[in-house]
Amino acid sequence: SVVVANLAISDHVGELLIHCKFGCQVKEGTTDEWELIPEGGCPLTFKNSERRLHEKNCEYALVPCPSGPTCAKVMRKDLNKHIRVCEHTPCPHLKKYECAFRGGREQLSEHLKSCQ
Repeated sequence: SVVVANLAISDHVGELLIHCKFGCQVKEGTTDEWELIPEGGCPLTFKNSERRLHEKNCEYALVPCPSGPTCAKVMRKDLNKHIRVCEHTPCPHLKKYECAFRGGREQLSEHLKSCQ
């Protein structure tokens, strides 16, 4: 069958105001009902047509630590704070000298004094 886009409906759907998915959670005891996160979630609402752009840059989105998968994901807004205290920071010589060291910033500073 042939699918034809209905531009009028598309425009209406794009104008609908929605909550950011990083400000919602599945309602307890259900699998298909959603509710707003009372505290700590993204408070923004925006047009459906702006959803992808917002969610790509949302400060409340969970992002991985650049030190690797040993850390839990953190909110984008908290990533810099996490990086300062991360206990899994790899040695910058990991690839060049195959150094397996991982630790906190202070430990890394000490380690670099003796690492090749």
